[in-house]
Amino acid sequence: MPASEVPTFELTVSLAPQLCMVLTYLASRIGYGINWAVDGSCALALQGIPVHPNDIDILTDRDGAYRIERALSCFAKVPVEYGQTAKYRSHFGIFVISGVRVEVMGDLQVFRNGKWTSAQNPSSTGVRHVMLEGVEIPVVHLNYLESTGYKDERLKRENLPQPGK
Repeated sequence: MPASEVPTFELTVSLAPQLCMVLTYLASRIGYGINWAVDGSCALALQGIPVHPNDIDILTDRDGAYRIERALSCFAKVPVEYGQTAKYRSHFGIFVISGVRVEVMGDLQVFRNGKWTSAQNPSSTGVRHVMLEGVEIPVVHLNYLESTGYKDERLKRENLPQPGK
């Protein structure tokens, strides 16, 4: 579905001004030709969950990770390459834009419940488009962040109340 046909909504979010600036910059720099979405705590905050992100996670597919690397090459701290830790594996790179750490993860897999998840990218997670300062930002859908347990995990980490608990 073209971005122009995707419903958008606007919320008041409490993100640090520097994060907002970098998010809007990323949207203009990466553009619409790459399959990408904001993930992690920024995705929660952009959908009204009261968390306090200190970086920006970008979820994409394998091809998108390397295309984003080219678009952000002047900000690269760790070039995109395939790697694995005990908990994660993906095509991963780190960029720093105006002091904000941006992590790019292509076809992310998480070791959960004794096995690797299938590759996660915006096509598999679902995407919602949020307006931030007049700029459309693709974010990993809140339903997905809830279904994986990420939302509750993040709320617990920040000592925030978890609905229904």
